[in-house]
Amino acid sequence: MSLAGSGPSPLVALVDEDAVLLSRLVDHLGHSWRVRPFSSVDELEPGELATEEVVVAILGPSATDEASLDRLQALRRDHPGFGSLLVVADDLAPQVLRHALRAGVHDAVPLEQVEHELPVVVAELRDRLAQAVAANRVVAEEPAAARPSQRGQIVAVFAPKGGVGRSTIAVNLAASLAQSGEDAVVLVDADLQFGDVAIMLRLTPTQTAADAAAVADKLDTAMLAELLTRHEPTGLYVLAAPAEPSLADQVTPATFAILLDELRAHFAYVVVDLPSHLDDLVLHAVSEADHVVFPVQMDVPTLKNARLGLQIFELVRIPLERVILVVNRADSRGNLELRDVEKSLQMKADVVIPDAAAIPQAINKGQPVALDNPRARVVSAFGELAHQVRARAPLPQPEPSRAIPARRGA
Repeated sequence: MSLAGSGPSPLVALVDEDAVLLSRLVDHLGHSWRVRPFSSVDELEPGELATEEVVVAILGPSATDEASLDRLQALRRDHPGFGSLLVVADDLAPQVLRHALRAGVHDAVPLEQVEHELPVVVAELRDRLAQAVAANRVVAEEPAAARPSQRGQIVAVFAPKGGVGRSTIAVNLAASLAQSGEDAVVLVDADLQFGDVAIMLRLTPTQTAADAAAVADKLDTAMLAELLTRHEPTGLYVLAAPAEPSLADQVTPATFAILLDELRAHFAYVVVDLPSHLDDLVLHAVSEADHVVFPVQMDVPTLKNARLGLQIFELVRIPLERVILVVNRADSRGNLELRDVEKSLQMKADVVIPDAAAIPQAINKGQPVALDNPRARVVSAFGELAHQVRARAPLPQPEPSRAIPARRGA
């Protein structure tokens, strides 16, 4: 079976001034791909490539300078078929990779490993591009059709205490909103250090929020489509958290704000799974949210933190009318009852989610509970939460919430 799989073989454009290296790369790719060598980026003619569905450009060491990368980025913007950029270099120092990533390069292969790695990586890029082409159609068309005259709504899922089922609620809410097929929905895993959304949906994203942040100032529709991973069973799109906790710092409050704004321009609902700690990024996301899903459980420590969280909302001028209070695992045996929760928080519960074995079972299978066990009682609770989000008209944003708070000491 060809490495190219069942789809059409992409044209692979090899770019380097070294003719010997180009010949070597052609040999390593073999006969699975259609290959054309170019001595420089300037030799690439968009007119000649206009009939190609997918193009992978492999850049040798001479084509990784700043001017060449900028030229290729411009070609990708002007020519939709120009799909992926791959660097082959003998120097993959962090500064080289950082520059390449900002220019939109998708992967890199060390020069000494091209014989074994190059065909595999090109095959992976072909598969990724096929997914991106499908995603691009949805990102470009479906949201516009769903909401032609207004921006999408941000739904922040936030709890000031961990362990209350925040990510479970975010995943199942987003899946419930998406499964109706009426609106395009994207789920953003903003727990940048320890996010679990991809695992909970059994996804293997090739791009994450860290990649998105690196190109936030150049983001366009085509690039956005490549950054998202589609959950095929529901039609939900996901922007995953970085694969390593150390990459979380690459996503600043400013770049995250750009990402949210771009996503809400394309999707009817942007569901954001936020971490439990309060920082500039979280406060900005909650301030910008049209709805704040606020999960609590029926225990004293959780309610204490929930009260503090609601007080902070008031201090930063987030109207409590935006808050959707969700009592999770409501059947857990304890000394508190629903009326105790409502009295403590001085709010009526909007949605009550029962404790259910179906939840951990679905998580362990990497599925939303509605797919794994559609008859489970808890499924109707997530449906009610989705109904609450749809039924509530977004409130006007207070002007101060538009600013991202400056970090102390900045």
